[in-house]
Amino acid sequence: MPHDAQTAFAIRMLFTHRDADRYGADMFLHYERGFNVRFEGAGSNNY
Repeated sequence: MPHDAQTAFAIRMLFTHRDADRYGADMFLHYERGFNVRFEGAGSNNY
Protein backbone atom coordinates (compact mmCIF):
# COMPACT_ATOMS: atom_id res chain seq x y z
CA MET A 1 0.00 0.00 0.00
CA PRO A 2 1.41 3.47 -0.84
CA HIS A 3 2.65 5.59 2.06
CA ASP A 4 -0.07 8.21 1.55
CA ALA A 5 -2.77 5.55 1.68
CA GLN A 6 -1.30 4.03 4.85
CA THR A 7 -1.24 7.46 6.50
CA ALA A 8 -4.81 8.25 5.42
CA PHE A 9 -6.03 4.89 6.71
CA ALA A 10 -4.29 5.42 10.07
CA ILE A 11 -5.84 8.87 10.42
CA ARG A 12 -9.25 7.35 9.67
CA MET A 13 -8.66 4.75 12.38
CA LEU A 14 -8.16 7.52 14.97
CA PHE A 15 -11.91 8.22 14.71
CA THR A 16 -13.11 4.68 15.51
CA HIS A 17 -14.74 3.68 18.78
CA ARG A 18 -12.33 0.82 19.41
CA ASP A 19 -9.47 1.72 21.73
CA ALA A 20 -7.14 -0.87 20.17
CA ASP A 21 -7.62 0.63 16.70
CA ARG A 22 -6.97 4.16 17.93
CA TYR A 23 -3.90 3.09 19.88
CA GLY A 24 -2.46 1.21 16.88
CA ALA A 25 -3.09 4.16 14.57
CA ASP A 26 -1.49 6.54 17.07
CA MET A 27 1.63 4.36 17.35
CA PHE A 28 1.90 4.00 13.56
CA LEU A 29 1.62 7.74 13.00
CA HIS A 30 4.11 8.47 15.77
CA TYR A 31 6.82 5.95 14.87
CA GLU A 32 6.40 5.69 11.10
CA ARG A 33 5.38 9.25 10.22
CA GLY A 34 6.64 11.37 13.13
CA PHE A 35 3.19 12.72 14.08
CA ASN A 36 2.23 13.38 17.69
CA VAL A 37 -1.48 12.82 18.25
CA ARG A 38 -3.21 14.40 21.24
CA PHE A 39 -6.69 13.32 22.24
CA GLU A 40 -8.47 16.20 23.98
CA GLY A 41 -11.93 16.81 25.30
CA ALA A 42 -14.68 14.83 26.94
CA GLY A 43 -14.74 11.16 26.02
CA SER A 44 -11.22 11.08 24.63
CA ASN A 45 -8.64 8.57 25.69
CA ASN A 46 -5.53 10.20 27.09
CA TYR A 47 -2.54 7.87 27.05
